[in-house]
Amino acid sequence: MNRIRTKFTGVYQRQSKDKRFDGKPDVCFEITYKTKDRKKIWETIGWKSQGFTATRAHNIRTERLNKVNTGKIGSVQNITYNQAWAMYRDKHLPETSKSKTNDISRHDNHIGPTIGHIALEKLSPDDLQDLKNVLADRLSAQTVKHILGQIRRVINKSIQWGHWDGINPITRISMPSVSNRRTRYLTADEAKTLLDALKQRSFQTYAITAISLHTGMRFGEIAALKWPDINMDASTITVLDAKTGDRHALMTDTVREILVQIPRKSFDGHIFTTVKGDRIQAPSATFERVVAELGFNNGVNDRRQKFVFHSLRHTYASWMATKGVPLYVIAELLGHSTQEMANRYAHLCPDQKRDASNLVQEIFNSAGQ
Repeated sequence: MNRIRTKFTGVYQRQSKDKRFDGKPDVCFEITYKTKDRKKIWETIGWKSQGFTATRAHNIRTERLNKVNTGKIGSVQNITYNQAWAMYRDKHLPETSKSKTNDISRHDNHIGPTIGHIALEKLSPDDLQDLKNVLADRLSAQTVKHILGQIRRVINKSIQWGHWDGINPITRISMPSVSNRRTRYLTADEAKTLLDALKQRSFQTYAITAISLHTGMRFGEIAALKWPDINMDASTITVLDAKTGDRHALMTDTVREILVQIPRKSFDGHIFTTVKGDRIQAPSATFERVVAELGFNNGVNDRRQKFVFHSLRHTYASWMATKGVPLYVIAELLGHSTQEMANRYAHLCPDQKRDASNLVQEIFNSAGQ
């Protein structure tokens, strides 16, 4: 390994034999320092292609030395990733949850067999980049992102709980770019057909579906609704603890008619519940069966084109865009923190853009009149 000194003390660089960046061999930056017991530490910081520089490596080394001087480095036990995972699994994950099942599966199938044996202090960005590359060859970008996100959570918890005192190496790995944008939305006829079919099977499933279609609310937001959230006088629904904070959804006549038909079992209970009275956790199987029977997904292979419950929210926004509703209004109604999310509907209102552009011509034509 041919390390070359940089102008910064304790900062080195080495060229890759096979990786290239900007037409030249990629450069990896490393730092070295000693703990209070004079143990020499070598640490890989990252590659130039990942945005790292000698200056950035120097700043990280300064942080390490500050920790050495305050006694924070070298005082915590060294653990492997598998040990960190075991503590995360036993202390953090709920006993019975879908997330626990998924996390265990990701660890057993993809993470543990590859990096589980590596001590956290030895786990480098290179190791994680290699894992990312291997996974990308056989798994979807979304799945790879979930796996890397799980590694990040496990190591972060180890740091938070005081089992390790390093810096999470996965912060130096770029996450895969994933396009989850739903492009499918229903026509008015399709929506009516869906609601009519659901109403014949299950009033609750019909009600939940209609509310999402008429308000743009997410399934989780509807499942969390309680009667105090409903204001019939103002025709609003308070959406608490949404992704971007609380907001108010606006009722249509259809939503009002549905809500008045639902018996109120308690003052502050959930509006929609299971047969046992518990909060519902996922769209019912009835919804999926009716969608299949109507053939909404026949011949559809692209997951972005598949009709799922979340497509109702997409339909709500798309209908408004086609009617010329300003994007900032759509963003507010959907509860988007920025307009960027609503911009995906911009292509549905080209006439609005053309009208705005024509105003310039009208102003120009009025010159001298």
